[in-house]
This record gives sequence, C-alpha cells and structure tokens, in this order.
Amino acid sequence: MAIHARNRHDPFGDPHPRHPRHARVASVARHAGPTRRSQTSPRKNLRLIGGSQLKTLRYQTSRRNTRTLQRRHRFHSQRPPWERRVARTLPVVLHIMLCAFGMHFFQMMTGIETVILYSPEIFEKAGIKNNTHKLLGTMAIGFVKTLSILVAMFLSDRIGRRPLLLTSVGGCCVCLMGLGTGLTFIQNSDHRLVWAMALCVGSILCYVSIFAIGMGPVTWVYSSEIFPLRLRAQGCGLAVAVNRVTSAACTMTFISLYKAITIGGALFLYAGFAAIAWVFFYTLFPETRGKTLEEIEALFGTFFKWRSTMRALNENKGEVQTGNTTTGAGNI
Repeated sequence: MAIHARNRHDPFGDPHPRHPRHARVASVARHAGPTRRSQTSPRKNLRLIGGSQLKTLRYQTSRRNTRTLQRRHRFHSQRPPWERRVARTLPVVLHIMLCAFGMHFFQMMTGIETVILYSPEIFEKAGIKNNTHKLLGTMAIGFVKTLSILVAMFLSDRIGRRPLLLTSVGGCCVCLMGLGTGLTFIQNSDHRLVWAMALCVGSILCYVSIFAIGMGPVTWVYSSEIFPLRLRAQGCGLAVAVNRVTSAACTMTFISLYKAITIGGALFLYAGFAAIAWVFFYTLFPETRGKTLEEIEALFGTFFKWRSTMRALNENKGEVQTGNTTTGAGNI
C-alpha cells in the first residue's frame, strides 16, 4: 500500500496510508485544475460598475441585511456539526439510534450478566450444595464462554450478522425457559430431582454459549457498523451508556426480583424479554454483511420497509454487474 507523502510545508504531516474514498476525492481535485482568477484589480472592477448598480449593491449590503445574515450565521455556527447533520437526516438517524440503543438494551435485559454473576446462587437453588461443585460450575461457564467467542469470530462474516443474531436470541429464550422450568420444579419438590438438576446445568451452559456466539459480539459489531462516520463517536458512546445502565439495573434488582416472584419467575421474565428482542430484531434490523457504507446508510430510514430497499439495492447491483459483463464482452 502506498504511503501518503508528507506535505513539504509540514514536515510532521500524516504518514498514514489514505483510504480509497480519500484517494478518489484527491484524484478528482487533482484533475480539476487551478481555479481561474480575475486579471483585473478590485478598484478597476469597481470603476466598471455603473452608478445604478452601485446603489443596488449598497442596498443589498445594508446594515439591516448584514445584521440578519450575521444572526443566521451565528445561530448555525453555534450548533455543533453533528446536530446540524442530524436535523438533515433525521429519519435515518432515528432508525439507526433505535436499532443501536435497542440492541444494547436487550443484550443486558436477557440477563446474561445476572446469570454469570449469580451463578453460584443459581447452582445452589438447583440443588448443588458443595462449594467445590459450584466453583467447577462457574469455571465451566467461563470456559464455554471463551470457546464460543472464538467460534463467533469465524461465523460472523460467513453467516452474517442478522441470522447469527436471531438464532442467538431465540436460543437464549429457549435456554432461559429451560432453566426457569428446572428451578421451578426443584423448588416445588421435596425430593431430589436429578433430571431437573441436569436440565438447569445444561441450560445455563447452553445459554452462555449461544449468547457468546451471537448476541454478545454481534451487538458491538453491528452497532459500530450502522452509524455513519460523522455520528459514530456520539452514537456508540450513547449506546454504551444504555448498555451499562441496563446492566446495572438488572444486576442490582435480581435479588429483590427473585424474592418477589421466585428465581424461576425471574428467569421466565428474562425469557420474555428475549422473545420481545427476537421480534424487534426481525422487524427492524437489516443485514450489513458485505455492504458498503452508502448501502448501509440507504437501508436505514424506512424502519419496517427496509426489505424493499434491500431488494432495490440487489437489483441495481445485478444490473451494474450485467452491464460490466456486457461491456467486457464487447471489448473482447
């Protein structure tokens, strides 16, 4: 990759390679040529203007018009650049913000950090009283989560963000229902239910694994892709704030929640949030794998009608490829 040359007036210029968009813009500017300037002096230009034109010019630049222009310029210049851009592209930004904030909200409302943080408590409610066994169960959760993250690295670009996300959220809902069912049977029984204990341990391990394959990493990848470059810093920062606030609310209310509606009821509640998240993702989230920044931005702004935009983009891409093939055959 070619390295961008330093500016001869700036010995400490940027030595990093330029991206393709910058190269394209620079190429257009380079072939545009120098701007033509007037060959006459300003005083001579004023002499060429007639008297009536001078009066019109003075009227147009009167004090009242100048003050109006200054007020408008001051009003627009005081607003930050990202706010002005948001006002121009409000539907697109609203769709993107809804997807990003909703994804981070539902990532934590499915109860992943609560299950990991209170895993010893959950194992004890499942009938595992030995501290060594509870420690081994917690270690198994960490081991399974690490392996699943490695699997997600290979599946994200091969399968796509949307299928991986929907599969993960659906699997989390099923696992949470299984875990809640096992704990409910154990709490309402006077005997030791081995099958319910096995169901609880298997459900919690499958839940952590399925979450780490899809919902965990895809949330961060997807939310960073959908924001345009001009809003990416502010958007990602607000999305992380939503993520952390939701996580704190879930972890701090879990003890009070399961004392009020039992631990099985709390897990059923998390399963309900996972089901709502599946519907939310299915209706509002387009696929971003293999899409350019312009195509991703075009997919947002129509909310529930993004599928028609996706079909139009695919048709246009097919027509362009057909035209290129025809041109290549003609040249041969």
